[in-house]
Amino acid sequence: MKAEMQTDLQTEIDRLRRLVGPDERSFEQLRLDWLSMRDATISAEQKLGEAVGRIVALETEAVRLERHQQWLKSKVKDIVRKVPGGGRAAAVLLRR
Repeated sequence: MKAEMQTDLQTEIDRLRRLVGPDERSFEQLRLDWLSMRDATISAEQKLGEAVGRIVALETEAVRLERHQQWLKSKVKDIVRKVPGGGRAAAVLLRR
């Protein structure tokens, strides 16, 4: 009975080793590799989120600057129109 139990246990150990790997160190290394990949993925997702945030901020700033440029351009045109002899300069500016 004892020999039969040892055989059964050895069979189970062999079956588990096929699932886990040659030894417990292989399983531990696999677990550490998985944890490392998980951490790298989390870090990459965080960096991607930061980059997307920066892009959105830059796009918003570009729109704001474009509106400001249009406003400034209209103010300059108004001033040039009021200047004596500025009609020609105004015509040039208004074409743009």
